[in-house]
Amino acid sequence: MCENELFCMDVIFELLLFLGDDVSPVVDCSGEGIMLTAPAGASGVTVETLPRCRATDNSGQVNFVSQSPSPGSFFLIGDTMVTVVYRDPSGNTGVGFFTVTVRAGDDVSPVVDCSGEGIMLTAPAGASGVTVETLPRCRATDNSGQVNFVSQSPSPGYFFLIGDTMVTVVYRDPSGNTGVGFFTVTVRAGDDVSPVVDCSGEGIMLTTPAGASGVTVETLPRCRATDNSGQVNFVSQSPSPGSFFLIGDTMVTVVYRDPSGNTGVGFFTVTVRAGDDVSPVVDCSGEGIMLTAQAGASGVTVETLPRCRATDNSGQVNFVSQSPSPGSFFLIGDTMVTVVYRDPSGNTGVGFFTVTVRAGKFLPSFITSLFKCNLKR
Repeated sequence: MCENELFCMDVIFELLLFLGDDVSPVVDCSGEGIMLTAPAGASGVTVETLPRCRATDNSGQVNFVSQSPSPGSFFLIGDTMVTVVYRDPSGNTGVGFFTVTVRAGDDVSPVVDCSGEGIMLTAPAGASGVTVETLPRCRATDNSGQVNFVSQSPSPGYFFLIGDTMVTVVYRDPSGNTGVGFFTVTVRAGDDVSPVVDCSGEGIMLTTPAGASGVTVETLPRCRATDNSGQVNFVSQSPSPGSFFLIGDTMVTVVYRDPSGNTGVGFFTVTVRAGDDVSPVVDCSGEGIMLTAQAGASGVTVETLPRCRATDNSGQVNFVSQSPSPGSFFLIGDTMVTVVYRDPSGNTGVGFFTVTVRAGKFLPSFITSLFKCNLKR
């Protein structure tokens, strides 16, 4: 084992020089290719710097010799092979290659499309404008297939005064051609006039089930709102739909807001009445009907029937039905008619009256003959 490494290296180097070698350096140019674009109308491009690749040799020493074309050469449009040469101490040369590709430039500008990118804002009441932190960059295309955003002016974060301000958006393609698009930021003056919320006629009256303390209301009206800006948005109502309303009167507050942040409030009342289990009282006294069928008929059709009279402790009662119904054919004899009423809590009350149909009688024959004789005279 050599104790002096530098001494040993010199000995090995001198030995190689004495003995000589015929192994050429290995030059590796993988990944060194260059792709460029010439200016519009130019036949090529000057390249000031070229990669020297990488070289190794069994001697451990290798020297760069040349590359052709050399840095500073003018490369025509198309592919040009660059040759890189290295030499080892024994004079053996190794060669590597890479390609410089120059694409033709163009003078066609990118197309910048800002359609639909306009912005409309409202300044706070009393303010002269509004700061806009984010602005759209539009959309850009180019015949090269590549385009880069450059700028927009005014830029995001700019304070836009009340009125219309044009924003310019710039894109650039690889050949340096620029395309420009435009859109408008419109700032409207703010206001301090609150929306008007109209809840007239929106009150609700409900009745709880018997024994319940209140009722859940799933749907509530949102009232109607107008504003001098022409735009108004619903914010909230409290209590909200789905709330449980106790027996009595509960005020519902409805809130709307305009684009300037002004809020308008409206109110309506939900009235919940206590339910009951007392049925309506249906009074059919004196409503019985007595009719006589025609001689030989089995009964009579009755087109109109009385509905009786009904009262309820809630103060409200609704007619439901009667059976048999008007227009029914009543046979000779007594027929019971059932009349039904219902109150707001769903309790039903029933009343009854009788329709009596008597059989019709034929006249004696001598009275009929006498009647006919009198007609002939």
